Amino acid sequence: MLENGMLLPDKYLDPVEPMEIGNCEGCVHSVYDGEDHLEFDDVLLHDDTACIANYVRDVSEAR
Repeated sequence: MLENGMLLPDKYLDPVEPMEIGNCEGCVHSVYDGEDHLEFDDVLLHDDTACIANYVRDVSEAR
């Protein structure tokens, strides 16, 4: 059975914005719920090699 689209509740017609869960320590951009990300201790990173590499550079000592 098909439903009349004009009678559906607004929640079906209005897009839902994803919830921000924190900031990436590698790129300092927002991480949203549903995005691929890594969490360990109090660190939040996008699951992206550039973000991971930036974070490692920032926390490592240059020798």
